[in-house]
Amino acid sequence: MNRKKTIVALCLVALTTFFVFLPNINNDFLKCWDDHIYVVDNVLIQNLTWSNLQSIFSTYTLGNYQPLTLLLYAVEYSCFQLDPSAYHMVSIVLHVVNCLLVCWLIYLMSGSLGVALVTGLLFAIHPLRVESVAWIADQKDLLCAFFFFITLILYLLFRAKKSYWYYWLGLFTLVLSIFSKAVAITLPVLLVVVDYFKGRKFDRTFFLEKIPYFLVAFGSGVLAIVARQSYQYQLQESAFTFFEKVFMNIHRLVFYYLMRIFAPIRLVSLKPYVTGHVALPISALILLIAIAFFIVFSLKHTKKIFMGSVFFFITLSPALFVVVLGYSADRFTYLSSIGISYIIAEGFVWLYHQKNKYQRLVKSSLLVALFVVACLYTLATVRLAKIWQNCVSLTSYFVRYYPDDPTVYVNRALAYEDNGEYNKALADYDKALTINPNYTEAFVNRGNVHVLKKDLGVAVVDYTHALELDPFNAEAYYRRANVMYLDGKYEAALADYDKALEIDTTHAEIYFNRGNVYGRINDHKSAIQDYTRALDIDSLYIKAHYNRAAAYSYMQDYQKAIADFTQVLMIDSTHIKARNNRAIAHFFMGEYGKAWEDITQLEKQGYNVHPEFLKALSEASGQ
Repeated sequence: MNRKKTIVALCLVALTTFFVFLPNINNDFLKCWDDHIYVVDNVLIQNLTWSNLQSIFSTYTLGNYQPLTLLLYAVEYSCFQLDPSAYHMVSIVLHVVNCLLVCWLIYLMSGSLGVALVTGLLFAIHPLRVESVAWIADQKDLLCAFFFFITLILYLLFRAKKSYWYYWLGLFTLVLSIFSKAVAITLPVLLVVVDYFKGRKFDRTFFLEKIPYFLVAFGSGVLAIVARQSYQYQLQESAFTFFEKVFMNIHRLVFYYLMRIFAPIRLVSLKPYVTGHVALPISALILLIAIAFFIVFSLKHTKKIFMGSVFFFITLSPALFVVVLGYSADRFTYLSSIGISYIIAEGFVWLYHQKNKYQRLVKSSLLVALFVVACLYTLATVRLAKIWQNCVSLTSYFVRYYPDDPTVYVNRALAYEDNGEYNKALADYDKALTINPNYTEAFVNRGNVHVLKKDLGVAVVDYTHALELDPFNAEAYYRRANVMYLDGKYEAALADYDKALEIDTTHAEIYFNRGNVYGRINDHKSAIQDYTRALDIDSLYIKAHYNRAAAYSYMQDYQKAIADFTQVLMIDSTHIKARNNRAIAHFFMGEYGKAWEDITQLEKQGYNVHPEFLKALSEASGQ
């Protein structure tokens, strides 16, 4: 294939990928699916300040250390604010670029443009890619893959050109990949496999070259484990025994990941592992052993099947060895599916170039088959994009396929609640409780909807019922305390907040709300203590900083109030109330110049400062 045809083929792959995923641009944020944590409600990304950058590189998000991903969100937020179509466009472009990098990577590995193009196409438009591209919170996989592919490409260029410039640049991009998502710690192992595939001898230089890469991966792995432990209480991974994890992962490997790569039907983003069906994991084990024997046997003839299989397993291993509540997800195949696509592409090209009397028929049949597969993938991918359009469409899809699972009704109810469709939310909670009358979370969440509908008495009944089922449910105590606070029953609210904190001391919101109750009963000292505890848990809790500043102002400790108001403005420089109250605090401290600085900034923001305060400040400062 000449240079012109190669460029045309690559452009065709890129354009096909772009237009297949373009419908995602109309999708919304999925607040029910972590988009609120990573983007919509994430104060870390809302200001590209030095303080926020430090926090980005020192913060774990949902048990993950992904500072580069958060930095990408911060850049996007500074450019697009909360326009979901812009974020989706970034995801689409990232995926298109990744597809081209896959073509380049496979070409360097195989030396065949045909293999590279087929691998790139199968990877690009496979329906399993939809979750990673359509879900804004999964830009971490796209960004990680971008640097992952570049690192592999740089290493192959290093081996071909013997230039250590590629080597050290590859080590840098490995760090960037790991800082996007920890799954990239598997890459040094792949370098060993790639060298074996390329026929390199395992000499002293071979091992010395790998040491820096493995050291980076090891250090990052330790960091990933620490981050993981910070979220362990929610993941509940310790609930599974060792043998349960083994059989669960064998089942997931064969009947979820492998099967769905070859037969991407009935696509869902998460598929629960069904316990009790012993035949499934045993069947999976038998199939896995048979596959392993086939791979070993193939080494007598070619390393290609081994290379693709090991690529698949190594890049998938973090998803297998780190069990997430027995669930599997399509996004975990973003890197790993390349190994399977490569094997298929090698087989396709091998058959295409076989010389026999049926050569023309075989070539035509293969091209038709590739075209049909591409069309089927395209149709499935476009259809799936509509499912990811918003939280209601996504959760309704789960309801359709799991009508007897109360969890899916609770998830859709949360989506309805977020849309303000409270009656539909209540209907789904009722359905969940019909299936499982002891579903504590459904009672708590239904109580939350009753609060939104101002039916406080009914909400208390639901929270109390939840506590009868689970006396150690901190969330139920917390929510009932909030209702008591709204109803002016401050002693009852304090009692429930105290009970919630006896069970769980990790929620900043509980301390914050109890501090508000103390503020209402004029116990500002206790309020400050609770706001401080909340800030110990979440140093960027802007409401806690603001309310603590207000409490200090009530106690006439204006210096500390100014410090907290300043902290609020460091997080959000547009916070009008904080700037206005800091000006007042400066006034009482006799710092009239600083007060005027805040007033000037408020006027630039279009805020009308109270005339009485302006008059008092003018008289005091002589202006």
